[in-house]
This record gives sequence, structure tokens and C-alpha cells, in this order.
Amino acid sequence: VSTQSTGTEMGNKQHSSKNELAELVKKTSFEKNELEALLHGFRTADKDNSGSLDKKEFSILMKKHVKDCTDDTINRLFFIFDTDGDKTVSFKELATSLSIIGKGKPEDKLKFMFNLFDEDGSGTLDKKEIVVIIKQMKAVALGLGRTEETAELFVKGLMSKIDSNNDGIISLKEWVDGGMTTPSLLILLGAESY
Repeated sequence: VSTQSTGTEMGNKQHSSKNELAELVKKTSFEKNELEALLHGFRTADKDNSGSLDKKEFSILMKKHVKDCTDDTINRLFFIFDTDGDKTVSFKELATSLSIIGKGKPEDKLKFMFNLFDEDGSGTLDKKEIVVIIKQMKAVALGLGRTEETAELFVKGLMSKIDSNNDGIISLKEWVDGGMTTPSLLILLGAESY
């Protein structure tokens, strides 16, 4: 019995068929040629030809295509992209997640970013997780031409606005509500361009 992919199975993380690409064009914000390029990169990273990426293969793919991506970030992305929890990332999971990050609606991007920063999976952002967010947002603010001092004040003011009940913990609702009324949040997270 062969374990090689025929390219026609859809739901079991085998290589994507033309039908799956057509389905993903409808369900994501990607054009067909963008998905084909993504599929090529996916297949190149899929060293064992299983039709899915394990954590090591996913890490190689991310480091090749995402500048300054740390191992911690890659681990969080792997966990978030693996929507069915089987410890691999299928092409469909990859394309759908990247669509949200790159071309999704602001609310979807905010939810995705919240899950990315919620390292312990508690459903809230605690002080330790907020420090990581502030650090990232400060780096982007500095890149946009703010001074160290104005970047610090701006980011801390933004975070206190998002923490609407001032308890030092940010819920998903606070995050999304704050982000939807503060467009600079997505810019400072690097999810939108200025």
C-alpha cells in the first residue's frame, strides 16, 4: 500500500488539488497565482512529502519567508495555524491563516494577533504578554520616525486605552474593541501599513 499523495485528497492534509486551490481562492483573499506560489513554497518545505508541515518544516518555511522571525514566534504561529490540533499544518491551514494576517478584515487581524500574543492560551493578555506587545509596538513606532520618548508615551497611552477597565489584563473583547476604534494599533503591530 502506497503512502504517497495522489494530490486528490482534500481534508487529510495531502498535497492540494486544483479543486482545493479553487476553493481557497473563494475562501481566502489570495488570487490563484498567489496560492500557486504559496503552494510551491509549501511543497518545497514539505521534505517528507506528507502533505503537511511538521514543526521543523514549518520553521524552515517561516525563517525563509519572514524576516526576523524568532523561534518563539514561530512556535506560536505553528500552534495558531494548526487549527485542527494534529501537530501539523496543512496547506489549507497555512493559506487560510496567512490570508487573515495579510489581507483579512481588521477585526480578524486583531483576533489573530491577540491569539499570537496570548502565549499561555488563557484568553487574556497578562502583564508579561503586554510587555512583549509594547516592545514590538515601540520598535514599529521608532521605525515610523517617533523618538524613543514619544514612542514610549504613545504606546503606553494606547495600551491603557485598550485596557478599558484598568485591571492590567486585556481581554479579547477589550483588544478587539480598542483596536477597532484605534487604527494605529494594527499599524504598530505591523498588521497594517501606514
